[in-house]
Amino acid sequence: MKRKIIGGIIMLTGTMISLAILIAAASYAPSITTWQGSKFWFTIFGTNDFGNEVVVESLFLGLPFIMGIVLFILGLIQAALFLSDHLGLTCLSRVTQDQPCITVQ
Repeated sequence: MKRKIIGGIIMLTGTMISLAILIAAASYAPSITTWQGSKFWFTIFGTNDFGNEVVVESLFLGLPFIMGIVLFILGLIQAALFLSDHLGLTCLSRVTQDQPCITVQ
């Protein structure tokens, strides 16, 4: 039960971080006048290729965005391991413990 709650909280935290950055980028992207590549992804990640003369209009939130996605994936894995134990899918939990998964047909 603890793994389910911990996995859910980690997944929810990652979702909230990534979603907040996506919403901020979507609302900020129309005001950008200079960008490279996709305007939306430039808003999130930015770049330093313009030099010192031009002010770069980016949020530079690439690292927190990636961390949010990593937290979401870790929480999803944690919840999947909990569900595999309770649904009788012991093969998944054996593979994560470096034990071979043998199925009998």
